[in-house]
Amino acid sequence: MKTLRSLVLATLGPSVLVFAQPAWAADAEAGPWQWTLTPYLWLPTINSKLRFEFPPDDPAGGSFVEGEIGPSDYLTDLHGALMLAAELRHDEWAFFGDLIWLDLTTDTSTVRTVTGDGGSITIPRETNLDTEIDLSGVIVNLVASRVLSGDESWRVEALGGVRYLTIDADLDWELTSTITGPGFTFASEGMLSGDSDLWDAVVGLRGRWEFGTGGHWYVPWYVDVGTGSADLTWQAMAGVGYTFTRTSILGIWRHLDYDMDDDDLLREISFGGPGIGISWRF
Repeated sequence: MKTLRSLVLATLGPSVLVFAQPAWAADAEAGPWQWTLTPYLWLPTINSKLRFEFPPDDPAGGSFVEGEIGPSDYLTDLHGALMLAAELRHDEWAFFGDLIWLDLTTDTSTVRTVTGDGGSITIPRETNLDTEIDLSGVIVNLVASRVLSGDESWRVEALGGVRYLTIDADLDWELTSTITGPGFTFASEGMLSGDSDLWDAVVGLRGRWEFGTGGHWYVPWYVDVGTGSADLTWQAMAGVGYTFTRTSILGIWRHLDYDMDDDDLLREISFGGPGIGISWRF
């Protein structure tokens, strides 16, 4: 999987973070089948909590790692990211898919806790000399929605579908010294890897409110919640946009969150921040 992602990265280049929005900006005009595509720039802060399992012959039971990466770190820490989405709409029904791919390194991470047969020890932050997490993953959303209520200036839609997340993570750490715990020893440096695949069903609502002369200005919003492989996953978005004949300009704030079981590699991960994009309808 990493070989394939490296090939995609080499093809696309790491210089631009481009996403496509899952048709939150789309117009709901009745009539023939209508496609919508929205490439946009999204600058989220990414927070993650990961649990790496040691090899079976190691007496330690796992380590807890927490990291954060923000938009100011993208030039040095983001290797590549891409989201592509499309919506097919007909009358009151809409079907859309959303593909996110990302590959990044965060050097603001720390090894926080190591657990062995005899218990856990907390690793002081000042003992972390050089700790990095390489994170690469794909998120796919496939959702169908139907208009519940509305008129020419507003609408509310119910939605349901699935969200898939696959993620690979590598932890490289370097501490000031080897840490001795109850019944185990944690080396001063090393590397661990893990992966996770999650399928979750999601339900939610989305809507649009038009205001101003001619209905050019609008406020889109979206919220979903789901479970399955994850204990809880949810997503929310709100923004403001301006519609032309076949295009729309949109600014948003979006948040995507996952909460997992304590024994999973991916305990928590969240993406939250502003975005701006241009939507095309054809």
